[in-house]
Amino acid sequence: SVRVRGTTWGNISGRDVTLTVPSTAIPTADPTRRAGQRIDVGLGLNLYAPASWGWAANNRLAVEVELPVYQRLAGPQLGSDYMVTAGWQYAW
Repeated sequence: SVRVRGTTWGNISGRDVTLTVPSTAIPTADPTRRAGQRIDVGLGLNLYAPASWGWAANNRLAVEVELPVYQRLAGPQLGSDYMVTAGWQYAW
């Protein structure tokens, strides 16, 4: 399988009045520097064992690896290197 996923997120609006540290002291706490966009491309593999396969019958194993092909972060945020998703299903 092939997947293309685009994500966009904005800055944080509002504030917590109980926080006493100014956002200028900690760059990652600045709510005006939290926006970003990312486009990921994923490649996946689905393996299905039909009913005639004995002990593995009716099982499905799925694995997908996603890599960011475009990433724009507005501020000191953690970027993404890759994501791996795996799943197992059994149907009777």
